[in-house]
Amino acid sequence: MSSRSPYSQGSGDSYKPPTTQALQTIITGNAQESALVTIDEANRLATHLVEAKLKSSQLRLIFSKVRQIEARWTSDDEQHKQASMREMLLLKPRIMYQSKRISGMEKLAMLLNSLIDLVKTRQDFQRFVDFLEAVVAYHKVNGGAE
Repeated sequence: MSSRSPYSQGSGDSYKPPTTQALQTIITGNAQESALVTIDEANRLATHLVEAKLKSSQLRLIFSKVRQIEARWTSDDEQHKQASMREMLLLKPRIMYQSKRISGMEKLAMLLNSLIDLVKTRQDFQRFVDFLEAVVAYHKVNGGAE
């Protein structure tokens, strides 16, 4: 296996991905700390995505699928949980496929896949949704093109 990180910095790329600890805080940290880290990391990522010329519509491709999963995951009963966890895990290849098709999406894909790995409960998933929603919002705020 290559020792090169999937987040390795290319020339002129100043985005540094969140630490493992920051990712864990986003998904499983206490409510206030999770919110603060979500805000900070989502804004940093969104700024990078604007600089990489990623379009809002490209971000919404992923976000709309996440919202569909969220709408179907109505409870923590075992049947809903298993079906929703399966759908969420299947986001990983979809996200990676999009990242290979769309320039500027690679770091977003790696970060989202890392977050998906941390999701174990409905609450964890909601924090994942909150993070992605914040990225979409900050992308728009920071001048992301349609």
